[in-house]
Amino acid sequence: QRLIDFTKLVTQASDADFTAQAPQYLDLENWARYMAVNVWLANMDSILAMGHNYYLYLHPKTQKISILPWDMDLAFGG
Repeated sequence: QRLIDFTKLVTQASDADFTAQAPQYLDLENWARYMAVNVWLANMDSILAMGHNYYLYLHPKTQKISILPWDMDLAFGG
């Protein structure tokens, strides 16, 4: 249910509502680190360019969603 609620937030919330509620769902430090390194690697086969090659993990204790990289073979621009 938690992941369903989060996907509804992503697809239906206003920018202001998303900004206010995202910290309840996301491990923001994990997401920021993933995005920063992904940009630095120039990984064109990722969530930022193609929208894939990652897993979402819902931590059972914190109930926060983390992103896990996968298939990094096209990092550094290929």
